[in-house]
Amino acid sequence: MFLSNLASLMFRNGKIGITTLLKIFPSWITSRFKGVSNNVEVSGIYPEIYMYPDKIICRLFKNQYFSGDDLKKFFISYLKHMVRKNKIMPAENPHSPYFREFADYFNKLVETNGILDNSEQKAFAEICKDRLYMKYFFPANKNARKWLAEMLKYIDCKILLDSDLDVYHKHFLLSLKFCDRNIIFSYKDKSINISTGNITLLSINTVKCRIHKLKFQNGRLRILAEISSPAFSYTDHSEISCQAVVNNSETFSVKLFDSCGSYYKSYEKTAKFYYFIFECDENSAEKINFSVNIRGIRLAAECFADKDHFFSSCLISDGYYAKNHHITLDNGCIKIDSHQCENSYDNKAVKAVHSLENERIWLYSDYSSVAADNGAFQFLHDIVKKDGVKRYYIYRNSTPKCNIDISDDHFVKFGSEQHKILFLSAEKIFAAFVDAPNCIFPFQEDQFSIYSSFFRGEIIYLQHGILHAHIPWRYSPVSKTFHADKIVVSSKFEIKNFIETYNFPEEFLLPFGMPRYDMIPHERRGSGKILYAPSWRAYMSDEEIKNFIAETANFLNSDELFGFLSKYNLLLDFKLHPMFEKYSEMFSISGSRVKIAENVKAEDYLIFITDFSSYVFDFAYLSIPVVYFFPDYKNFTEGKYQYRKLDLPFEKAFGKLCEDLRDTVSELERIAENKFIPENSFKKRMENFFLPLDNCCEQLYRYCYNN
Repeated sequence: MFLSNLASLMFRNGKIGITTLLKIFPSWITSRFKGVSNNVEVSGIYPEIYMYPDKIICRLFKNQYFSGDDLKKFFISYLKHMVRKNKIMPAENPHSPYFREFADYFNKLVETNGILDNSEQKAFAEICKDRLYMKYFFPANKNARKWLAEMLKYIDCKILLDSDLDVYHKHFLLSLKFCDRNIIFSYKDKSINISTGNITLLSINTVKCRIHKLKFQNGRLRILAEISSPAFSYTDHSEISCQAVVNNSETFSVKLFDSCGSYYKSYEKTAKFYYFIFECDENSAEKINFSVNIRGIRLAAECFADKDHFFSSCLISDGYYAKNHHITLDNGCIKIDSHQCENSYDNKAVKAVHSLENERIWLYSDYSSVAADNGAFQFLHDIVKKDGVKRYYIYRNSTPKCNIDISDDHFVKFGSEQHKILFLSAEKIFAAFVDAPNCIFPFQEDQFSIYSSFFRGEIIYLQHGILHAHIPWRYSPVSKTFHADKIVVSSKFEIKNFIETYNFPEEFLLPFGMPRYDMIPHERRGSGKILYAPSWRAYMSDEEIKNFIAETANFLNSDELFGFLSKYNLLLDFKLHPMFEKYSEMFSISGSRVKIAENVKAEDYLIFITDFSSYVFDFAYLSIPVVYFFPDYKNFTEGKYQYRKLDLPFEKAFGKLCEDLRDTVSELERIAENKFIPENSFKKRMENFFLPLDNCCEQLYRYCYNN
């Protein structure tokens, strides 16, 4: 197992190249299948790393491709990888077979031999483990999962059960393997046993219940929590129910919602997690415990908290103090003590927080890569209000440009001592970015359990663009990486999408529109220019980045594009995504009608060209024609980037999807001939997409001031 992990890690991190492998094993690799030519493709390399690591390590060493010192370094790298893995972090520069290559390889094995031998089965399981853990996608279609279920029939159940796959990933694969079999649930010795035939798949006696957030509001205690178990993989939502028991006497049913936790340590739905919201009278409850019924069998739900999660980490240390109550976890249950109500932790920040407990404090923030976003726009609107609220903009690199005179006292450096005090004292926190701890929390992770007990504020997610990429592993009321109580939405689409795709209750959504829409003129003024702004492709390798840059440069320097721009006397501005800016020198542009632009405004352009950037909605708001130029669309759908599909698919979007240069220029010609007006079908979608977006900042201000 060590050699297998070491060899695969060396290959994934580029320590072993395909060229080197071919030099060592030319005949061995090319003879794996009958009729395979000497032109070995990548798809014929990856599984060999998993199947024969000992041969690879020995031959590399014997042929002096690395020394004993190198092996020592690789070993240390492997140990570091294991540390990262335990922290649920992928290795740097990970590589794994793309699904098509993976499927082709094992299809050939089955076609050739009719079976998979032991090493091949283990290799299959290892590749599945890496694909899931490294967050590589299976393609976004039913055929991929169907193929996986079919191929799992060639994998011995014992190999999966004995493997070092994560327990949830293990039962994800087993549930696919046995999806057409009768799964039996039985209760014995206070445990649920799950089996099929004479094979025992799982035995459990409790279900996990992660406490996400506690809050006292309007005389009620509100608990947000998530339940999970690998047993859920063998059930449907309708076969699971949850109950809360208060003071060992009163029982309440709680409604379960699908949670983003179902994408457990993966970008695939590898488990079934559910969240719930439970409320009770704040003064009557002394003890709360939860239980779960699975196919009529009842198990206790053991409550716990994560030390790296800000909102609940205090429960594993000194407890949560609020409203004259002290809440702790006791033997898997929630215990509420109304007598001990003063936190003993004593430091400068805590004392300062107590001194501000009667103040109304609102904070506003964006993120370091953005000069000014919705946080700044809302701040500049609210700061002139004479309503007794103290307001502060949290900046990182620089403060936003202001048209009004604002004292420096209203600008606070992110992570400073003052920021910590204000954060803990804040009533409202308006943030354009909330999906990572370092976006919003001014504390280090090891300080979470100290300070979370004092936090009472409501976090309002202003968004930085309309969510349209399909990323359900990130967004949920109980997501560990999404830290918000309310979400500002701007469109009918978002309301439906957050409720139906991401399972948010409607009460989480504020339909007032992003503050930025107050800054966009209602009419476009474009004259003589079009804009091309491709999005960032996360997780691209260096080679893939170079290929993308080459394809982009080919488009920008093409005779076809130059001919179009010359014919209609147009200029093209090319806007780099902030993450691409470090590669700006690699974009060689020769045409006199094309230039790289820095600061752009949607209203200045006649056409917008993009791929899957959320910037497109600003242009749709102004009814500016859109062309989706997406030369690597196939890579996108196969999951080679950070997601593989859109919640607003191209066939329901605002323009034509083009995958090559000529089709794109042809569409640009058609739009120009139509006097730069979107065709009727796209124009109607644009007009019907948004909520009424009048006075977005003022509507949000009034709601927050009165609630």
